[in-house]
Amino acid sequence: TMSALQAFQVALSSEQKALDFYNEALPHVTDPEIRSLFTELRDEEVEHVRMVQRAIDQLPPEAALEIEEDEDELPMM
Repeated sequence: TMSALQAFQVALSSEQKALDFYNEALPHVTDPEIRSLFTELRDEEVEHVRMVQRAIDQLPPEAALEIEEDEDELPMM
């Protein structure tokens, strides 16, 4: 179980890791096409980080509450 806030924090962490990867890789990329691709992907990650952070900022206070699942309500497998 996790709260909505925790789920968004996991997403933010993933987007930040991707952004960090491109930022760290770019100084080592010499191929112009790959460099262009990595720059574009890095810029997309910057926007993803912003989007997730904005979503977190707009969450209501109850989003920090963990959702507890009732075993009786889980779908049968």
